[in-house]
Amino acid sequence: MNPKKVDFVSCKGGIDIASTVAKVPPGSALDLVNFEPELEGGYRRINGYERVDGQSAPSDASYYTVGVADSSGISVNDTLTGGTSGATSKVIIKDDDNNILGVTALSGNYTNGEAANGTTITSVDVQSGQTDTDTDDLWQLTAEDYYRALLGAVSGSGDLLGAVSYGNTRYAFRWDGSSAVKMYKSSASGWTEVA
Repeated sequence: MNPKKVDFVSCKGGIDIASTVAKVPPGSALDLVNFEPELEGGYRRINGYERVDGQSAPSDASYYTVGVADSSGISVNDTLTGGTSGATSKVIIKDDDNNILGVTALSGNYTNGEAANGTTITSVDVQSGQTDTDTDDLWQLTAEDYYRALLGAVSGSGDLLGAVSYGNTRYAFRWDGSSAVKMYKSSASGWTEVA
């Protein structure tokens, strides 16, 4: 029986898609899946991909804490509307033990003591107002999930045929369901067809 031979190859060479396989230096990659070359050499796992359609990116989300006299009459997904200030936000999470609401998509500022959704505001909006790290992470993730749910798919049918970025705009191509390929671009209202 032949003894097992072991060799060490340092993965530091980057990606080489131009050379023939025989000429690629040891440690260089021919192809990478979910990894990318590091600037200083070597490789690293890709942090992930974020879906986009031109609306606010989920990773840019923020949440605010709003204290109320009684949170029992308010539900997640309700729009919290200040009776005096006219401020609005979307309720994304609740802490009923402390009568604190986690809100996002805040427009305006609540006023302490104003009526809102059948209760009274007792503490005004504080961005990322949770002091406990685990709770802050959970509430932040909930805000990101709210914005992620708003993202729409490119119209049409079948697989996406391709996508490109030009400046800050993304363009995508997809069958229209009959015999044509349509081009769509990202916008503040989601994917819109390019005429």
